[in-house]
Amino acid sequence: MTQKIVRNETKSSGRIFNLKSIKALLPPHAHNLCARRMIQKFLLELSETPTPKVLIIGSGQGGVGCELLDELDHICQINLDIYPYPGIDLLADAHSLPLPDNSQDGIIIQAVLEHVLSPNQVIKEIERVLKPNGLIYSETPFMQMVHEKQFDYTRYTDLGHRYLFRNFEQIDRAITGGPGMTLLWAWCYFLRSFFNTWVGCQFGFAVGRLTGFWLLWIDLLLVRMNHPAAYDAASGYGFLGRKKIGPSLTQRDLIKTFRGFK
Repeated sequence: MTQKIVRNETKSSGRIFNLKSIKALLPPHAHNLCARRMIQKFLLELSETPTPKVLIIGSGQGGVGCELLDELDHICQINLDIYPYPGIDLLADAHSLPLPDNSQDGIIIQAVLEHVLSPNQVIKEIERVLKPNGLIYSETPFMQMVHEKQFDYTRYTDLGHRYLFRNFEQIDRAITGGPGMTLLWAWCYFLRSFFNTWVGCQFGFAVGRLTGFWLLWIDLLLVRMNHPAAYDAASGYGFLGRKKIGPSLTQRDLIKTFRGFK
């Protein structure tokens, strides 16, 4: 599932402050360095399919790069989530997708697998509903603090994320957020940990964003220069692959694809 956005309001001196509006004025605490490029590749791979069916699992408010699909009228897009956001086509649990076998040409699942109780079951469902040679684009966090409160369960290294999709041929994989984003999240959550109230936690997080936003700029250098050690401290990873017909990726072959510092 995607992160649930709740409109929070606080009354003070007879006025109502919209927290979402206040947060919009703060510097960002996250970015995605690869999603648009990956989804462009995803769409390029689908370009020879006349009317491709694409399922977006956990579409919520819309993942980074998914707006590229909205610009193409020939794509049959299905938005699925467990929350009834506007624009959702299917309200369902990803552990049991209400779709026929071999029915989708592509699936996008961004920042969802950390929030499900059984990621392997979700992957099995993805494999089931994808057509032979169907495409998957997935993103998972690695060095990232707890979000979505009690609905946050799992983290993956780069190779751990790759092995989830061992029945897929790799087209590309990349860092979504680098060491700068990792450090910024840790700084924000460190400051937040001094408070025991909701308002205090929001204040601590806001101070972290105001004082540490520049760390995201460092990512632009580390990740785009392809520093191997950036993979070891990345905030998250993206994987683009094709449903494989044949043997799965072995553990022996998996470790040969390690991209971190050796």
